[in-house]
Amino acid sequence: MVSLQTLTHWTAAGSFLLYVFTPVLWGRPLMPEFRSRVARLLWTASFLLLLLHVGLAFQVFHHWSHRAAYEDTARQTAELTGLQWGGGIYANYALLLVWLADVIWWWRGIAIYDSRPKWAAWCIQGFLAFMWFNATVVFGHGWVRYLGIAGFLIMGWAWLGLRPKAKNKTASTEPSGSGF
Repeated sequence: MVSLQTLTHWTAAGSFLLYVFTPVLWGRPLMPEFRSRVARLLWTASFLLLLLHVGLAFQVFHHWSHRAAYEDTARQTAELTGLQWGGGIYANYALLLVWLADVIWWWRGIAIYDSRPKWAAWCIQGFLAFMWFNATVVFGHGWVRYLGIAGFLIMGWAWLGLRPKAKNKTASTEPSGSGF
């Protein structure tokens, strides 16, 4: 039987893998309507796995105590930086709220989501990437760190490899939607 501690770690890993795979799928040029629907489902599943991870972490490691979570965050931050500060827990709360808003935005309609302002898409995706990078590469250990490095390399390759190229200096083939 799988322990709750193990399940806590695997829900985070599963969420991260779906987080990596969704923008890669979103950027594929084939079958855009199907791709959009599948990407939206994966994005939602990734968020829900992260939400489950947070719930399990609070149950298993922090016994539903915000103070315990704050102190554990402060301890981990001090181990890495020397600064005893637990405020990163609030960034994690913000991550859940921002991602929830993004999921709701997408479920309002694919066309609505795809036509949102580019600055909003960049801010949301930048914040999520920053948080995942810190969770996996900066604060991660062992296989988690390697998974984070591999995931970000894959996303970088996909972004560079799938990004539309400009035909000339005045015309661009970049899609009008903001997507990922």
